[in-house]
Amino acid sequence: MNFTTQISNKIIEVQIIKKIRNRHTYLRIKSNNLIQISSNIFFTLKDAKKLIENKKTWIENRINLTKKESLKADEYLFLGEKYTFDNSIKNIDEFY
Repeated sequence: MNFTTQISNKIIEVQIIKKIRNRHTYLRIKSNNLIQISSNIFFTLKDAKKLIENKKTWIENRINLTKKESLKADEYLFLGEKYTFDNSIKNIDEFY
């Protein structure tokens, strides 16, 4: 079950996954425009909207944090540090 909601002037898709064995409800920020809620089979659309309304500030903070931490197309991580792709590196052993 999917629906959309508006958080901080941005439309975000919400995906609800119902599982029989879930005892708790889990809220995950998958990307800047996708939130995933995993819960038991008795969790309703009304419950999901109420959960998002209650956690709105937390969701906004997490989305802003993922924007800051995201890598650009020409960047990569190596041992926790950001590097940009550089064509001047010819010998990979020297880089490491």
